[in-house]
Amino acid sequence: MQQLQPFHVAGLVMEHSSRILLHGLPSTGKSYLAHRWGLRPNQRVYSITLEEDMSSADLLGCWMLREREMVWHHGTGVSAWLDGARLVIDELDHASAEVRSFLHRLLDDPEFAQLKLPSGEIVRPARGFQVVATMNGDPEDLPEALRSRFPVTIHITEPNPEAIDALPTDLRSMATTNACHADEHRRIPLRVWYEFAKLRQVLGLEVAAQACFRGRAQEVVDALRLAAAGDVAEPASEPVLDVTKSGRDMSFEEFEATYLRYCRAGQKIQAIKLRRDRYDESIADAKGEVDATITALAESTGVDWVELDVLIHAGQTAKAIKSYRERYDASESHAEYVIECRKRRLFDAAREV
Repeated sequence: MQQLQPFHVAGLVMEHSSRILLHGLPSTGKSYLAHRWGLRPNQRVYSITLEEDMSSADLLGCWMLREREMVWHHGTGVSAWLDGARLVIDELDHASAEVRSFLHRLLDDPEFAQLKLPSGEIVRPARGFQVVATMNGDPEDLPEALRSRFPVTIHITEPNPEAIDALPTDLRSMATTNACHADEHRRIPLRVWYEFAKLRQVLGLEVAAQACFRGRAQEVVDALRLAAAGDVAEPASEPVLDVTKSGRDMSFEEFEATYLRYCRAGQKIQAIKLRRDRYDESIADAKGEVDATITALAESTGVDWVELDVLIHAGQTAKAIKSYRERYDASESHAEYVIECRKRRLFDAAREV
């Protein structure tokens, strides 16, 4: 069975189902989806964000003084009922006990749902009434009576693609990978990327980054500058901003392991940044070295370095290059690069000692 992306499933379902619960990480665009996708022509949208101290009056309604007379004013939920509209309920898991009790009636099956208002009026949901609720937690944490009111629950595991497409091109990859980062301390919500994009236009890159990303501002600035200079992008499956230690502060073993890990994964931005930290190289030079390393790794897996290292240590670089070419049927330029990289790593290792 073909697995569709959660947002595509939700978009299709919302055209036909009257009770839908969207849950997942914060700032993935659940509310955006609930307010805009799958609407009928001219269908109105009412929305409310629940809080723990909120009373049912916000949904039901209340008496209000108008021209020296008490007049009943419908709440958000009843108004949506009567209009046959879509009611978007954000932060469903924050509902107080009183609000949950009212939601049980509001979300009854449309065939027999009805409410008697304090005004004495009896109301029923108009044709087309629909509820789309959102929450950041797990639906299993909801009381069963409320959870059962939503026959459709969809786990949103990725940012809303429309919301990503609305960002400037150079921010989309980083926003996609960081909005749903597994580490909540490194997660950067979509709304932060939107604010950064807006501020960058008027305040410049560095000021906007400091305002929006605080301690991670330099990481974002470096990644954007590297991408702009080298036209490189990180694969969406890997986190972009996960370096917590400078290449200059690493031991040789740490640097080599981290650098090769990035190169093997094709994470050019991280590999370039690591080289620049350690060797103080220009962006162009670091990018050239990374590209060559990636090529070398692809073409020289399984290299036996024992004899080659003996030649390198003896200063017989030409013989090492010739031996590498004969053994692995490599081009001269490729062999020169591989041996030069090996010499540099051996030199660094000796210097560390």
